Amino acid sequence: MQVGHPFLAFQWDVLLIETAFCAALYAPAGLRPRWDTEPLPALRFVMAVLACKVTLESGIVKLASGDPTWRDLTALTYHWWSQPLPTWTSVWLNELPLAAQQVLCALMFVLELGAPLLLFGPRLMRVTGALGLMALQAALFAAGNYSFYNVLTFMLAVPLLGRASAPTPRSGWRWAIAFAYAALSVALFFGRSLDSRLLSVVRRFDTVNKYGAFAVMTTTRPEIVLEGSADGVTWVAYEFPWKPGALDRRPGFVAPWQPRLDWQMWFAALGDCAQNPWVLSLQQRLLENASPVVALFETTPPFTPKFLRTREFEYRFAPLGEKGVWWVRTETGPYCPAVTLGPNGQLQRAF
Repeated sequence: MQVGHPFLAFQWDVLLIETAFCAALYAPAGLRPRWDTEPLPALRFVMAVLACKVTLESGIVKLASGDPTWRDLTALTYHWWSQPLPTWTSVWLNELPLAAQQVLCALMFVLELGAPLLLFGPRLMRVTGALGLMALQAALFAAGNYSFYNVLTFMLAVPLLGRASAPTPRSGWRWAIAFAYAALSVALFFGRSLDSRLLSVVRRFDTVNKYGAFAVMTTTRPEIVLEGSADGVTWVAYEFPWKPGALDRRPGFVAPWQPRLDWQMWFAALGDCAQNPWVLSLQQRLLENASPVVALFETTPPFTPKFLRTREFEYRFAPLGEKGVWWVRTETGPYCPAVTLGPNGQLQRAF
């Protein structure tokens, strides 16, 4: 994750690291562990803290941001078509009336803010909360492409369904670790700096993190369309495997896999060319006809391009009644200047 930024620094990447850290504490001990034994309460508490904070923090940041679309429950009217990689199910959900969209948004808040708190109650409350978290992640998986995030978060709740074994006289150190982990999680989320070596170590290795997606809802969908030309007159688009491009391509499912270039193009479109120098590096490699980079695209021009340009469009779902068309778009201008390779092999402006 450290060397692959920005392509390997998504929330599910840091969650995978933190889950591995917590699961190492949760796993049975010994060279030949008995997997049929119930975990100690302290270890179950660690998993409950992680499952709780991943979901609870996602709800808190939405309300704390002050975004009016979350507060008036209209955020989902934008989310279905503005999310990074929509699915065909999100096209249908986008057609729901406003009242239904607001009900779904309110239900999401109930599950994000209420269900996690039940994880620390008696068994009936804990199981109810765990099932609520699992239902939320299943719904999100069915309406979007978020890599393995939903599967991983769903699995975090599974250990909370069983019965906890009784404490043992030698489990005190486990409780100490569990409470230290919980305290670090709370301190990190609220931004309080703890002057201790332990906090600096865990932050360095991403073993304790904070979470929260879509704190401010994106209400537009800029898209970058990459095109190549052999003569500077006729241009042919590069089609990405999953992100919106051609207007007649139906959105599909790719999770739990993640096309990271497609995802990162969504983030790049929210900024500008100067903020995303890797977009220029991408174009240089395409002009060099580098096969590992060319292979990242679904279709490419039927020639080795001499020039590349990036155009920016605003995309929206097309009306559902329009056969064979899934998107409509309006051009908003160039993203980066048109480029070509200079005599020294370096990228330069084409015109």
